[in-house]
Amino acid sequence: MNRLLFLLAIFFAIPAYAGYFLEKDAAEEEQKAIEIDRGFSFGFGPSATYYLGAFDLGIEGLGAYRFENDFGVSLDISLGISEPVHEAAFAGRYYFTEGDFVDFGVSGVLLKKNSEWKKAPRIFVDYGRNMKPWPHAHFALQAKIRLSYLVGETLGREEMYSTKEVYTTISGQIALVFF
Repeated sequence: MNRLLFLLAIFFAIPAYAGYFLEKDAAEEEQKAIEIDRGFSFGFGPSATYYLGAFDLGIEGLGAYRFENDFGVSLDISLGISEPVHEAAFAGRYYFTEGDFVDFGVSGVLLKKNSEWKKAPRIFVDYGRNMKPWPHAHFALQAKIRLSYLVGETLGREEMYSTKEVYTTISGQIALVFF
């Protein structure tokens, strides 16, 4: 009888004991997948800015550093292709899920207006999402939408007999980001 109890105890203990380590390994793998996003990331991609009924196209270069689970900083540099509007931006970033974030930031804008180069500050709010193809990927497609307000100077479009001007813009960006 003692042998039977001992064998039953071993029979039930071995799978339970082995499952403990399997679950522990799976939890460690999940933690590693989450930790991949921590630290420095960089990328590039096209952007389009909409104001006064037309789009301005540009090329974006970006870098970000995620130093906690929920907080980070980002740096964006934008070079205008269709219009001479260039920008360098710095933002604080808050991650409210693993892939979704909100940026609050300021930037310096260099724009050509009336054949003169002008400088102006800009404040903005971004909503973005990093979309990984699989959990352990070291890259993602980042989509971001930005609402911004230009302080001081205005952006304008020249028409036949007048120039329209605006302070606010909305823009979208798609970038390939590497972690």
